[in-house]
Amino acid sequence: MHKYQHIPTSSGLPELLVAPGKPIRSPGQILDTQFVYEECSAKCTTQLLLTKLVAELVEKFFDKLGSEHTSILLQSLESQYKFAKEFNSEATLRFRLWKAGFQSSKDELPGLLSQEEESLKVSLTIQFKLYFNSPQQDSNKLFAHCSKVLKDYVLKHSELVSVTSVKGQHKATLKGLNEDQLSLYHKTDLERQLDHQSPIVHSVILENFLKLEDGALNANMRDLGQLLIDLTLCSDHTVRSKNHKLLTRMFDYLQQK
Repeated sequence: MHKYQHIPTSSGLPELLVAPGKPIRSPGQILDTQFVYEECSAKCTTQLLLTKLVAELVEKFFDKLGSEHTSILLQSLESQYKFAKEFNSEATLRFRLWKAGFQSSKDELPGLLSQEEESLKVSLTIQFKLYFNSPQQDSNKLFAHCSKVLKDYVLKHSELVSVTSVKGQHKATLKGLNEDQLSLYHKTDLERQLDHQSPIVHSVILENFLKLEDGALNANMRDLGQLLIDLTLCSDHTVRSKNHKLLTRMFDYLQQK
């Protein structure tokens, strides 16, 4: 059985039912599948709105939240993020849904990019707030998380460059498209993913790195140095501007020592 014939719901998101390799034949099957998809879409939209509400609560009332509350929020956000990211990484599954008509836009594959972006943004915001409220606590998990996000962002940029310059490189990703169509859809999808990730990189991660004290900054940046250098090659102007400011500050600190 294909692992995405029945997507698990540990994150609280609804199930998506897909039968790989089996086209929907009867009107009844079409209606049933359409109902499941619309129900799933409605629940995902509701969850996204709730996540944005959590973001506002964290921004305005974080000091009122206890450790138990923040722990529950982080667990829920992490679960939502993992589900959305896993779904967004499954190009074949998303293509089958698009091919079956479960997407209003002809130029975009179905995805949970907003859910992935918002859950990650709120989760990192909470973790940074906890860190700044108690800098003496173990920060390894936070900076390891940031490293993972930055690495994913850099790799997507590198992949986009490859897709743009080498046609047909991802020929085996989605069956049923010719080489030019495949390159176009993959390129467009990568651009959309990067558009959603860029605000997290410059407004959450790099912005909070800049708030670190000099000693803490350089102590935690040792393992992130290469990733920050790689960010200088990214196309997003705001990311490169914030990163330039961060690297300049780190270099100035090292010169003073």
